[in-house]
Amino acid sequence: MDTSFWQSIADADFALPRDCSAADLTPQLISFLSSTDPLLRDDFGFSILANWLDRGGYYSPDQLRELGAHMIRNLSIGLGESETDTVFGRTFSTLILGKVVDADNRQPFLSADEVHAWLDQALAYVRSERDVRSFIPEKGWAHAVAHMGDLLMYLARNRHVGERHLEQIVESIGGRMAEPVPYMYRALEDERVAFAMMVAL
Repeated sequence: MDTSFWQSIADADFALPRDCSAADLTPQLISFLSSTDPLLRDDFGFSILANWLDRGGYYSPDQLRELGAHMIRNLSIGLGESETDTVFGRTFSTLILGKVVDADNRQPFLSADEVHAWLDQALAYVRSERDVRSFIPEKGWAHAVAHMGDLLMYLARNRHVGERHLEQIVESIGGRMAEPVPYMYRALEDERVAFAMMVAL
């Protein structure tokens, strides 16, 4: 499918085209999350998936589980690298994982064990991500730290996340923000991480 197909979805307020299923289109949208082209990544991959997840009814609980599990797997691709293009796949998978958790927050389908496992893997990612660039010329937003804040905010709201887990979220945020980095956080990273901290507290 060429870009005109995906643009037609965006232009139609992200409505699912007739004779298409979200499940059939999702693999291609997932592949866009790691693209260095901001049109494919931001406008199509992220925006279409995020709108469908926010609205609900596009995926079954099992499909949502698999989507979340796929995002978890993406968090490890290139993890530990710095200033490479693999950062886009990780950071935009972080955003979509947050949307899946939010879907569970609104209409529960995940078990406590599933949420706890995802939280453990999210915290491991927060500790290990080394590429903290915000806007990258010609390639657009990577924004790892801001996206971490969004994910941790959704996890902190989950009914299965208790006091011990909330303490882990707070400690993880504190450790991340106190760590020396080569870039100044000046693209709303601090605000989005602070919001996650407020929700956890």
